[in-house]
Amino acid sequence: MRIEVRYFTKTGHTKKLAEGIAKQLEMKAFIKTLNPSNIKEVIVFSSGAFGNAYAPLKKELSAQGLKVSSQEFHCKGTLGFMHKNRPNDKDVNNAAVFAKTAAGKLGV
Repeated sequence: MRIEVRYFTKTGHTKKLAEGIAKQLEMKAFIKTLNPSNIKEVIVFSSGAFGNAYAPLKKELSAQGLKVSSQEFHCKGTLGFMHKNRPNDKDVNNAAVFAKTAAGKLGV
């Protein structure tokens, strides 16, 4: 099974997490349009100052015909003075551990 890390980021925080996950799983992270015929399952990860992106991303991805896993990862992201220096190294490590565990559950 092939795993790909794809992300969207406005601030660079999610890119930081994507790169940590990709490094853990020994792959490259990138942005690309998802094709349901090529994707078995999507696992959502995000960072943000005001909550979790899982629900809106699940809705959008499902509308594209993609299966979205109930497994998801979220951590705080810096916004102005809020959650300064997040995601931090601990967050990136937690994302990498999450990715390895999620990949194991998929049999990868």
